[in-house]
Amino acid sequence: MISVGTPTTQRAKVANVATKLFGKPFSADQVINETLTRSFSFDGTIAGETELRAAISAGVNVTEGIEQLKTHAVAVWLENKIALEVSDGAWPGCHS
Repeated sequence: MISVGTPTTQRAKVANVATKLFGKPFSADQVINETLTRSFSFDGTIAGETELRAAISAGVNVTEGIEQLKTHAVAVWLENKIALEVSDGAWPGCHS
């Protein structure tokens, strides 16, 4: 997945690689951009150190179900600080 540049330049780069790999010409209009979506609830704020420490100490109660996990401070922090990179209002890729 390419996460640098505009969607148009990303498609062109992918088409160029596909042309080299498959030995047949590919154009940018044949490439579909991939985007990622959030898995956890995010209200625009990230938990601070105190809240993260408390959440880690408390752990995850697996009997509470997926909705509880979606709001877990550590899960939300990981997704927003490590996993997803927001670019132009979209989540085009993962942090590297």
